[in-house]
Amino acid sequence: MAHDPYDISMSLLLDDLLGDEEKQQVLQQIRSAPDKAEAWERMGMVDAMLRSAPMAMPAPDFAARVMARVEAIETRRRWSPWLVALLVFLSIGAALTVAIPVLIIKLDLYQYLLALPVVKATITSGAQVIAVLAWAIRAVSSAIGGWFALLGQEPLALAMVIGALALASTWIGLREVQKAMVMAGASSQSA
Repeated sequence: MAHDPYDISMSLLLDDLLGDEEKQQVLQQIRSAPDKAEAWERMGMVDAMLRSAPMAMPAPDFAARVMARVEAIETRRRWSPWLVALLVFLSIGAALTVAIPVLIIKLDLYQYLLALPVVKATITSGAQVIAVLAWAIRAVSSAIGGWFALLGQEPLALAMVIGALALASTWIGLREVQKAMVMAGASSQSA
């Protein structure tokens, strides 16, 4: 927002921040222009009103309350020892999860481990579970994709779904109204 340089000069004059020569220039401008004189008078009234207003003092315990809140925030930011221990434990676990398989492969220990029947059965069972989960994910995603394709291609199917949603929403709304009426009746009987 652009300010009139004369308004700024008058404000500085009110605050007694102008030199003698600048004061004389601003006073001369005020005397020579009626609109400047009117602005000077309004500024003087506002200045007098603001100077006569009592100073607002903060509550006596204001600084103590603010510092207590700052301390509370700082306390929340500090790491608790148990949290640091948990993070260290999780970091070590993550490192071991990566390091152990790498060492097994690098040192050719996997051949000896696969010779053990328990390890072989566990790996086979794990692979079967992963295969079943992958099949289930593919089947569900294919069914959902087919459903959306049907809705996109058949306007009647989309209309039926929207109609069913509207009907369900209406039913839920009616049940809520019925509950509210029962509650209102119960509260009026108890009163």
